[in-house]
Amino acid sequence: SEKHSYTNPMLTVSGKYAVIFSEGSGNYRIIYDKHKIHEGVQGTSITACDINSNGTYGILSDKTGYLSCLTVYNKNNEFIYSYSFSDYYAVCVAVNREGNNIVVGTINSDNGRLISKVYLLDVTSKQPIKTFTYEDQLIYGVKFVSDTHFAVITDFLTSVIKADGSKEIPYTYSSNLLTAYDICYDNSIVLSLSKSDDGRNCTVVTLTKEGNELGSFSTDKKILSISASNDRAAILSYGELNTYNAYGDLFDSCSVGTDSKAVLLPQNKTAYILGVTGIQKIDFKAKK
Repeated sequence: SEKHSYTNPMLTVSGKYAVIFSEGSGNYRIIYDKHKIHEGVQGTSITACDINSNGTYGILSDKTGYLSCLTVYNKNNEFIYSYSFSDYYAVCVAVNREGNNIVVGTINSDNGRLISKVYLLDVTSKQPIKTFTYEDQLIYGVKFVSDTHFAVITDFLTSVIKADGSKEIPYTYSSNLLTAYDICYDNSIVLSLSKSDDGRNCTVVTLTKEGNELGSFSTDKKILSISASNDRAAILSYGELNTYNAYGDLFDSCSVGTDSKAVLLPQNKTAYILGVTGIQKIDFKAKK
């Protein structure tokens, strides 16, 4: 029900809070329970945002004299923290539920080699708690998996790290291609890994919130999108939606149209499909 004039809108949602910003500009908006509660400007170009379920949010933007800058605000839109990056471009951010720890993924090059670097920050400290470097890897995202762990997703591995930075468990894709992934908070991480360049013949891997492998199964489908919820994963391929558990047991299956692009599984029996022409709701129970 909210109208906006953003040219390239991006949206992040957590609980009843949402932050929407215009990629390439400094404009952003905070929404709570379907109503706009704040509108602001951060720099001249916002790269990414994250907001937690308590309303604390972090914004990655430009800053004069630096490559990127993180700015953090509380639910009352009051400034609480900032960190500037002089050597790396910040591309993704995650705010924990307490609002005291922030994870930022960055990229740059060194003598022609791609370097991704992750910063674990505390809003009470000017220096990072710890940094993690991933050479020859492109970072896709960072996200808190639970109150005690966060995940780093690159094109080579998914790494689960304790929130204090003391332990890291990496899961490498070997020679496989990551085609889709999703994280169910306080539950699991689901990855789709393809054995071929065209994205077919995928292995679906489920990791626990601590980063240990729970189960996996193979499919000949080309997986376009995955959504994880509790003990289920919804897998979208061309015109078909299926839900499985971590071991490949099939629970539900239905046709959804060949224009389907993404799936959201908020609960085991309900899914939402984003297509080229609209959004459809799938009730698996009603289809049986």
